[in-house]
Amino acid sequence: SAAVAVEPREGGGAGGVWRVYTDLKQVRDGLRDARFELVGSAADARDVLWLGAHIVDFEGAAEGGAVLNQFPHESCLTAKNLLAECARAAHGRALAWLPDAYPLPHELPRLVARWEADAAAGGAPPLFICKPWSSSRSQGVLIASELHQVLGACRPAYGPKLACEYVRSPLLVRGRKFDLRLYVAVASLRPPRFYVCRRWYARLANLPLAGAPLSERLAHLTVAKYDGVDQDFLSDRECVAWLDDDAAAAAQGWRGWPELAPRVRQMLATAFAPLVDRAADARWTGGRCRALYGVDVLLAADA
Repeated sequence: SAAVAVEPREGGGAGGVWRVYTDLKQVRDGLRDARFELVGSAADARDVLWLGAHIVDFEGAAEGGAVLNQFPHESCLTAKNLLAECARAAHGRALAWLPDAYPLPHELPRLVARWEADAAAGGAPPLFICKPWSSSRSQGVLIASELHQVLGACRPAYGPKLACEYVRSPLLVRGRKFDLRLYVAVASLRPPRFYVCRRWYARLANLPLAGAPLSERLAHLTVAKYDGVDQDFLSDRECVAWLDDDAAAAAQGWRGWPELAPRVRQMLATAFAPLVDRAADARWTGGRCRALYGVDVLLAADA
């Protein structure tokens, strides 16, 4: 369905105006609807606290009665290592959409054993992408084809990482790697009320993937703008049109967005289940907390 609509709420201020405090420039610049009033401090936000900084003291933040834009236990979604561990705890290795993943350094022995077993089998050499647990914007990312690269990345100075099996054959659009940025709004956990925004956009790698060495970030990573590099973005309609027109994408298994969209929604439902399963405190799960999450989805060929 569409993104969450503004709902009536008692104590929402004079004339139905919601008083909002935010520390995010994007919200300050974009929140122009007459139903909202931006205030200068958290203490003045009677209705909504929309914070980019992690809320540590939920009791204190909610003292004035405001709705909060985070859940106390949302790290099971937002931290890469916890997302992988929660999915594995619930489903083992049965999720086709989740590549094999190893939180490092504490699962390094298991990754080494997997690496050695793959090498002994004589097939394709192991290939993993290592990302810091909590960083974003492609910071600190390493694509490793040699075990010594992973061992080096596990040095304490580099911080903990998640080693995830690299998708060797992603779906390409006009020869370039891309991913989808989707948005999921959570209005309540008990009962579960989730909304997937119908509109999304695609982020394209700057260079064609074919023949690119693993060290070429502009071919293997879909986020480059934070490195000061111009990057191409496509709206959902543009991306689908490009794929529908691309014979190579059809050969890779592209069958159109109407066929794919329900599978993406089912994947999101599975991915967000830990947020519901760990909702222990009713104070925060029935509407007092709400959140909007950005989800990046990489499509594999023939998936």
